Amino acid sequence: MNDYSVLMSLYKNENADNFEDSLKSIFRQTLQPAQVVLVVDGPIGEKLKGVASKYSQLLDIVWLKSNHGLGYALAVGLKHCKYNFVARMDTDDLAISKRMEKQVKFLDKHPDVSVVGGYIAEFEHFPQQNSLIRKVPNDIMKIKTYSKRRNPLNHVTVLFRKKDILAVGSYQPFEGFEDYYLWVRLLAKGYKLANLPEVLVYVRIGNEMIYRRQGTAYFFRDFKFQHHLLVTGYITLPVFFLNFFTRCMVRLLPVKILGRVYKKFARK
Repeated sequence: MNDYSVLMSLYKNENADNFEDSLKSIFRQTLQPAQVVLVVDGPIGEKLKGVASKYSQLLDIVWLKSNHGLGYALAVGLKHCKYNFVARMDTDDLAISKRMEKQVKFLDKHPDVSVVGGYIAEFEHFPQQNSLIRKVPNDIMKIKTYSKRRNPLNHVTVLFRKKDILAVGSYQPFEGFEDYYLWVRLLAKGYKLANLPEVLVYVRIGNEMIYRRQGTAYFFRDFKFQHHLLVTGYITLPVFFLNFFTRCMVRLLPVKILGRVYKKFARK
């Protein structure tokens, strides 16, 4: 009854040591996964191949000949997941040992909930040292309200029911917002989401993370996503303009200033 799959996507720019640490955190779970699906999204270097080969007997590896992006890779990977409960995990983050056990038990007790996530602790060098916590709302009404302004779930923490994800079209390409786009479609269709009020995953951060969220390219991605929410009726015009100035415009700030903004206003 508690069997679950873990879904991961690996890209060429990932660090091999971090990738192995992430795998170790999965295989140290108090409730072990019945399956770990790893989608290799395009060509990767020898070090990453070496780690994948080392754990190949514990992994169901799906090799994509070229890079397609996270949304496509996860949609492909989800088709290979054998179990209805599926946990997402990034290839450079660290799950606490009881993460999956806590989330599986929660979904068992709440059959009306489709997705359960939790908090993340962001760190630069060592977990649990000067970590910044990204908290997210816990109950469905607060999640719905929050989702109109910000992503209501930490993607790397979620465990969901595969059948419900497939019912709304699975993961779809929307660069930079593949997960947020999925949560919005679930909420719009009346599915329930939840978060556990505790840290479930330690996430590596640094200037590289800020660079990925900064600049004109991300500005236009964010604008495109906000415009989609507007034209589909998920947000109103006033909320669109508010999001434009508080979300899109900050993408144009210098990296150092943007980093300070995240630490002061988006993390605790």
